[in-house]
This record gives sequence, structure tokens and C-alpha cells, in this order.
Amino acid sequence: MSVALLNTARLDLAPRLVFEGSLAGGYTASHGPLAASQRELFLAGSSGLRWRFWGRQSLYGNLFLHSPYYRDTGLPSLDRRDLALDFGWILAGTGGKELRIGMTEDLEPSGPAVDLVVRLGGRF
Repeated sequence: MSVALLNTARLDLAPRLVFEGSLAGGYTASHGPLAASQRELFLAGSSGLRWRFWGRQSLYGNLFLHSPYYRDTGLPSLDRRDLALDFGWILAGTGGKELRIGMTEDLEPSGPAVDLVVRLGGRF
């Protein structure tokens, strides 16, 4: 079971520049083999900009920060916060619909895995 509260803000800084940010907090019940190490309360936030450069097309960049998921596992990649950079291109449609193509790079925690993710998303 998980419960979360999410607040999102959007602020027009200029005719073509928009700030987007969010703040969230929540609870996730611990379970499974790592239940003793799992953190049940979490905080997350994001902050970013969107720049409309032509018609309905925009470039965006967001920083996303999430509190650690676990504690005392001995693995820094599980015990540390999650910090990621999400950036790419947006094609806005009518009625708030969007198509996003971008990449996500995990800045922290650094680990042995490949961190680069290609992202395709939409809002309808």
C-alpha cells in the first residue's frame, strides 16, 4: 500500500519561458526480503524550465530529487538519495495533450549500471 500527496506549480516567467515544479511526500508499506531496510516515508521534488522555441514545440529540462529508498544495506546506490536530470523536446497538442521525447540521466547515486534512459511520454 502506498499513499502520496503531490503538489505541482507552474509559473509563466516570460511569454516563451515556463517554470514547472513539484513537491511530494508519502508512505509506502515495507514488504519483502528487504523490509527491515526499506524506508516507509519519502519526500520528492522537481524543478525545471520549459522554453517554447517555435509554434507548439518546446525544450524542457527538469531536476528530480527523491529521498533514499533504503537504509543500512551497505550499498550506496540503495542507501543514498536519487537525483536525476530529465531533458528533451515537447510537442504540445490541443486540450493540454503533449508528446515528450527525451533522455533521463541519473546524477546520483553513481553506480556500475548504465544510467542513460531514452524516454517517450505523453499527456492526454
